[in-house]
Amino acid sequence: MLRRAGRRRGIETDAERIQQLFRGEAPRQLPLVEDAMGKQALALLLQLDAALRGGR
Repeated sequence: MLRRAGRRRGIETDAERIQQLFRGEAPRQLPLVEDAMGKQALALLLQLDAALRGGR
């Protein structure tokens, strides 16, 4: 992806750094907050899906 984005130098170093970020521990919210955020994200995805289907 980095090459396709036009990167030419330091690709291996950047790729390793990005992989480590995704493999690392992520900050967490309280379980109730995470559940609410998940429901909100799902609702937004359903709205986006409905909007895209309405355009057909």
